[in-house]
Amino acid sequence: MCSSYTFTPGLYQRIAGILKYTAPSIQKAAAENKLERTLYPSGTAPVISYTDKGLSLVPKIFGYPPVYSGKGQHFLYNARSETVLAKDIFKEGIRNHRIVIPAASYFEWDRSKKKHAFETGEPLYFAGFYDMRAVPFKNNKIITTGIKAEDKTQIIEKNLPCFIILTTKAHGKYGEIHDRMPLLIRESEIMDWISGKGAGKILARGNEEFNQLIIDAQ
Repeated sequence: MCSSYTFTPGLYQRIAGILKYTAPSIQKAAAENKLERTLYPSGTAPVISYTDKGLSLVPKIFGYPPVYSGKGQHFLYNARSETVLAKDIFKEGIRNHRIVIPAASYFEWDRSKKKHAFETGEPLYFAGFYDMRAVPFKNNKIITTGIKAEDKTQIIEKNLPCFIILTTKAHGKYGEIHDRMPLLIRESEIMDWISGKGAGKILARGNEEFNQLIIDAQ
């Protein structure tokens, strides 16, 4: 699983060379020194997408919002690469709206609840996708968990782009900590993934060839 990761000014500078366009809101955050963030589900994060301006860094919401069938539900933020094509909730996004999520590092917790941070010293690129989803707001804040049906009159929904990070089977040292990890791609494969040219191959291969790149930073 991948429920939190970091985006940093250094990462922004490293990936700037591959971009044709950066959304004004991200440029503004960079100018105000507000890019240093740990991203969690329901937060807005910079992702790499292909727009009419070319390869672009644009903001989207991390995760699909909960369904209103009761309390206890949360944002859905990961999908298994092995089964994503068979899931109705993911079909539109994985087939038509693939994106890449850049990260400086990411976090995982082992069975004893110890937190581990993983990084390589280079930008990490997670394979993902987005879809337009009805995001619930109350008092101008996103609701992050399911609510009772009778409370829906207090909710305003906005149709917004929300993204999912794909995961795959963990190998090597990482597999000793958790059985899943983000599906990684190389910088040279970004357009292959987004365009679909190499998407099937990337989904099928998993992360085994990346074993030596992942180090426990903590």
